[in-house]
Amino acid sequence: MVLVNTSKSVFLSTIIDLYFPWTDGAHSDGENLDEVNFDERTPIQKFVADFNANYAPTTPLVVLTDVETDQNEDILFQLENDGNEFNIYEIIFTDYILADNLDDSISNLVFLFYSIAGEFSIDNIKSIIIPEFSVSLDNINIVLELPKSIIKPLIEISLGVSEVDECEVGSSPELIKASIDFPLGSLYF
Repeated sequence: MVLVNTSKSVFLSTIIDLYFPWTDGAHSDGENLDEVNFDERTPIQKFVADFNANYAPTTPLVVLTDVETDQNEDILFQLENDGNEFNIYEIIFTDYILADNLDDSISNLVFLFYSIAGEFSIDNIKSIIIPEFSVSLDNINIVLELPKSIIKPLIEISLGVSEVDECEVGSSPELIKASIDFPLGSLYF
């Protein structure tokens, strides 16, 4: 699946191809269409007419007939310049993806991305939209401090030799309490 670095021009071209097809005046079964349904405009001319009718831009879009000009790039330029401040992604989302319900919107999104990338499904959308992360806490230790009346603290006199701390109340708090250390290890999510 290749969607990374897909240009605005590719998205625009795909929208035009999907929603503004050529009409040649005939059904696929060879039956002629009536004059009302025949449209001799190019797909990009249909897109421009539809956009101008729906958005009434400050400067209406026009399709240049210059053979040297990339028409899609020129339309993108016109959307963002000459007094216009449109974003092609917002137009695509609003006009071609967003539907009355979530299922239809997801279907439209899959249809668009499938047309660009080929193999594409709802699972691909989930992998893009739903973040995945992990958290770890290493070397977790807890200390349980108990008052001297419950457990007697020990003082290490020498290596491996300890005795009960008999200090009186009024001594510093670390000498009055006994503590038990519990190494818990690590926690991963």
